Amino acid sequence: MDVLLAFVPEASMGTAIEIWEAHQNGRAVITISRLIHNWSVQFLSDEVYTDVEQFEAALVSGRLGRRLQGILAKSKSKPPVR
Repeated sequence: MDVLLAFVPEASMGTAIEIWEAHQNGRAVITISRLIHNWSVQFLSDEVYTDVEQFEAALVSGRLGRRLQGILAKSKSKPPVR
């Protein structure tokens, strides 16, 4: 898996752990959540969309695809943190 897409409508320890693990292993983390002040959302996500509509707009416009290419290229040059 190169990308984790996390939907976080409310605080979730399980999802926070998944986000942490993906981030620590050099994966791109895309989060859909209004919890922009949540530490796992704020500091571990490469992109945050506050709702599904905003995510869809980024997907359709190609912005998300371009952003993912950059994130994945950068992450491939770094070894995973263990």
